[in-house]
Amino acid sequence: MTNIGNITCTSLLIGSAIVVGCFLFAPAQVHGQGSGSLGNNAVYNPSGSCCIGSSAFIDASMFAQGADFCKILNGILTSENYPPAGAVIDARGLPGNTQTNMTCSASPWAALSNPPPSVILLPATTTAAPIVIPSTWILPPNTRLIGEDESVWSCPN
Repeated sequence: MTNIGNITCTSLLIGSAIVVGCFLFAPAQVHGQGSGSLGNNAVYNPSGSCCIGSSAFIDASMFAQGADFCKILNGILTSENYPPAGAVIDARGLPGNTQTNMTCSASPWAALSNPPPSVILLPATTTAAPIVIPSTWILPPNTRLIGEDESVWSCPN
């Protein structure tokens, strides 16, 4: 047994095991993103305590099970919870492991007579897996698309 001052290596190992055991058997409660509504990231509320959902930044991957890319965006834009002043829609996590089809069946703004303001963060794509847009998108007022590289977008007509 090697002494390190008045502490032995055996004492250090036993103490470390106790500390690790406390974390394994008495985990602290944590709040993840989306503590409010589905897809909304969590932010501190005005009192400074954690956390409330923020509808100003929406994670599109939370809505992505089995739909095409544009239907996901359309569903978010037409949601009754979408803020009238607009939001940032973060689609960078798509397709991920969500089984999202990256070919659009229709424009995200289809059937919207008065689309709400939005900033859409497009996912990084590759020439092997592009976002396929079968028809021209006409962006409504107060809409911005932010993407990495327009050369990997595919517009078949």
